[in-house]
Amino acid sequence: MFVLQVMGVPASQMSTQLLENPHKIAAFVAFLVARGVVSTTITKHITHIKKVLVWRASLGGPLPAVSLLKEVMEWVDIMHKQCPNIALPSRGPAQRINLPTATEVLKFQLAVMDHSQTMLAEDISKWQGMKRAKTAQACQDSAMMSLAFGFLPPLRLGCIRSCLHPDHVQDSGCQDAECRQGPSCKGNRLEWVPSSNKTRLMVCFPHHKNEARWDNLPIGPFELPPALTQTLMPWVQEGHSMLVPRSRHLFVHFPSGLPLSNVNFSHWWQSMLNRFEAPFRFPPSQLRHIFVDERCSTDHC
Repeated sequence: MFVLQVMGVPASQMSTQLLENPHKIAAFVAFLVARGVVSTTITKHITHIKKVLVWRASLGGPLPAVSLLKEVMEWVDIMHKQCPNIALPSRGPAQRINLPTATEVLKFQLAVMDHSQTMLAEDISKWQGMKRAKTAQACQDSAMMSLAFGFLPPLRLGCIRSCLHPDHVQDSGCQDAECRQGPSCKGNRLEWVPSSNKTRLMVCFPHHKNEARWDNLPIGPFELPPALTQTLMPWVQEGHSMLVPRSRHLFVHFPSGLPLSNVNFSHWWQSMLNRFEAPFRFPPSQLRHIFVDERCSTDHC
């Protein structure tokens, strides 16, 4: 998935031969280190890479190719030994992340939403509409946070990252590189409710974790609650067209304007925690677990 989503290698070109490229191996290890993956986990990945390289070397082939493969194997072996020095140590039981409660996350979410509303109100009072790039970015922060937590049953971040903007659904087609549903698939998307004059929104996610298990049944389509729609509207109707009018994706990375990846989504989340001086630190993937834990607590069962 790293080579496919982050490095942009087409699915048709995926093979074990990619592991003969030391640049791709180094990029993958750097990606894991940047995400804070502990050394023992990275070591396991490198061990699997070494096994694949040994297997490929056993297949034989032209002498120059085999010699180059052995050089890569030696280089990977050195990286394997250096791993404890370049990555975080393994977390013992006492080092586990203490997740905040749903109430604490909700308080943080309201601060993000209030900030975007304050900036938007300032723009409207001065220029009768959204004019500042930082206002648009604040509205995207609020929109992403609201889709990820609080308003809906917990969505996986992959669904949010891949979601298409409602104004670009018809002309873009599915953007999922692994889509097997044919040309009729429109991809994960936010859509205008028909006959609503662009005042109501609905979502549909044909590509999700259980796609194969559900025989390609999508999540949705279903209409968003009015409070969530109201939160999304400033970004959907103004911010997106002001900053990235050509982007098909609902959410983008700033300043590049590219669709969100696993890496820059995590960077966005950590940056937002820092900007709002949140009293906690945890990866965004834990948002859905916090939500589920709160719903399953004794207060709601």
